[in-house]
Amino acid sequence: MNKIISSRDFDFYKLEDKKLDIRYVGEIANGFPAQSDDFVQEIIDLNKVLIKHPEATILGRAKGLSNYPLINPGDFFVIDKAEEWLHNELAICFVDGEFAAKWIEKVNNKLFLVPFSDDFPVIDMNKANNVSIWGIVTWILHKPNVRPRRLQ
Repeated sequence: MNKIISSRDFDFYKLEDKKLDIRYVGEIANGFPAQSDDFVQEIIDLNKVLIKHPEATILGRAKGLSNYPLINPGDFFVIDKAEEWLHNELAICFVDGEFAAKWIEKVNNKLFLVPFSDDFPVIDMNKANNVSIWGIVTWILHKPNVRPRRLQ
């Protein structure tokens, strides 16, 4: 990966134009166990699964905490700059000279940029001076390091 931009809250990387083959075992139960189909394997190109517009897609790495615990520092974003942005999309925004990951919310014909964490402010796009939507987050890649509950 080649780093192309670095800011306070993100590092951005250009994706390499290579196949990323990985073994695929099929669906895995996320609840009650299911039949494993004898571990049927095929090879898939992960780039074809994760990337819709290769020429307009970059990878970002989170540094900040405005979307914690959903997004942790070090998590990767797949960002599609060709994707149309809509209500309730997670976007990479350029706000007053800095990049930020926020949800786009439309309320009463007004647009807001909303963080996951309540510790960070909501940005009213109608009142902000220098705000633009830079790209849409299509995937978040991270290690499963937060467990929601523990057995007593």
